[in-house]
Amino acid sequence: MRSSQVLLQVALTLLLLTRAATACVIVPRPTVLEAYERADIVVIARAVSQELADKPLLFSNSRVVSTTMEIEKVFKGSLRAGDKITLGQGNSPGCTWDFYEEDIGKEYLFYLESPEKGSNLWFEFGFTRSNLLDYVADDLLYLNNLDARRGKTRVSGTIEYESKLEIACRKIWLMGKDKLYKTTTDKNGVYEFYDLPPGRYVLEPELPFGWKINLETIGTTTIKDKERQIRSKHVFFNLKPGRHAAINLSFVLDNLVSGSVVDPEGRPLNEVEVLLKSTDPREQSANFAYTDEYGRFIIQSIEAGTYILVVNEDSEKRIEEPFAAVYYPNAADEAGARVFRIRPGDYIKGLRIVVPNVEEFVTLAGVVRLADGRVAPKSTVRFTTPKVPGRDGDSMVDTDSKARFSLKVFKGVQGELRADFFAYSGHIARALVKYDFSNCPEVQNIVKQTGSEQIKTPALTIDPKEDLRNLVLTFPFRACPRQPRAQAR
Repeated sequence: MRSSQVLLQVALTLLLLTRAATACVIVPRPTVLEAYERADIVVIARAVSQELADKPLLFSNSRVVSTTMEIEKVFKGSLRAGDKITLGQGNSPGCTWDFYEEDIGKEYLFYLESPEKGSNLWFEFGFTRSNLLDYVADDLLYLNNLDARRGKTRVSGTIEYESKLEIACRKIWLMGKDKLYKTTTDKNGVYEFYDLPPGRYVLEPELPFGWKINLETIGTTTIKDKERQIRSKHVFFNLKPGRHAAINLSFVLDNLVSGSVVDPEGRPLNEVEVLLKSTDPREQSANFAYTDEYGRFIIQSIEAGTYILVVNEDSEKRIEEPFAAVYYPNAADEAGARVFRIRPGDYIKGLRIVVPNVEEFVTLAGVVRLADGRVAPKSTVRFTTPKVPGRDGDSMVDTDSKARFSLKVFKGVQGELRADFFAYSGHIARALVKYDFSNCPEVQNIVKQTGSEQIKTPALTIDPKEDLRNLVLTFPFRACPRQPRAQAR
């Protein structure tokens, strides 16, 4: 399985199976002050009991229906220590918190909204800073000192453990308009500054040579434009009067290997996987990148060691990689590959890989329709070929808004062309915010007959010796009755 397929599989698994805190990582986290102001109650609570279903629930993959929490400390709201509240089970795609049977006894910091009128069931909606108590040291430094800190500006954050550097006692500098401020992180990797004048600041963490700030670890409302606000050694931000700024940090190795991949005529090759492979067979780290439309690649943050560079390592010819394996500088096997020694701080640029003997393509293009002649947008068109050693001729593309498609296939490799889509219905359609096919009888009959919600057109057998541009794929049902699009609960 290619790395791209593995990443897609992981992404789908995270979406469907992980707890809401993970599913909502794309939402910038608020500062502690913002989360505190938005919440109706802010408490530390311990999970003491659960209501369980007979089998795991959809999406959360957990048997937990609800979890009873005992309040241990109150920072905001009318609850008292010793009170108990019941939290409903989450729904990861809806960004509510999921609980699991092993969570009994665990302590949490929760920022919560009051239950809906007439309900005693609370929910944690995943857009706050709620988390297990082990991961909220930054929050507690402020919440445990509310009376003394209320109304003051604050700049704070946490150095993540993934940095592979010591997180405690690391120096943090803040450069303001007229003054330089300095502090150090505590044992939890947390730093904070209080009572600073509002204005523009530059944050600089202590970093050894060959390390830089990881762009991907910053996810708070303070950082609205990563490309402009974050540099390898500095973070730029504004501090407003009486408000907080939150800047979490993680560090990665500062090195790279970059270059381009082209065909024998010098034309750039897009979506080619470039692998930086360790010469140590015990090292399994995945250092790879895909070329862009200009054939360029860049591999960053590489562990120190010796490596070789290869494209299409398994030599299986695919639509994205229509050539056999090539090792830099243009060798057919590892014996002819150049060995690179890479250390922190090394920048290896301008490498050029020329791949020989690129397979020829032709184009298949057309439209997807319904049985009554109407166009059928939002489907996937696939060309599948018999599996043979050394070649994977399968190709796929999504149709555009007018149900048109165009895809490249290997010239002279016969296969079948068809379109398909998933006819979601009921609670699955609502959860995924998809069109609900429950009231489409013809589609439901097909689902019953085939035992699958994947609806397919009859296949066209094609021997692609030249471009074919007026193909028509037809689903075996007419247009469904119009209905409002399903809404997520």
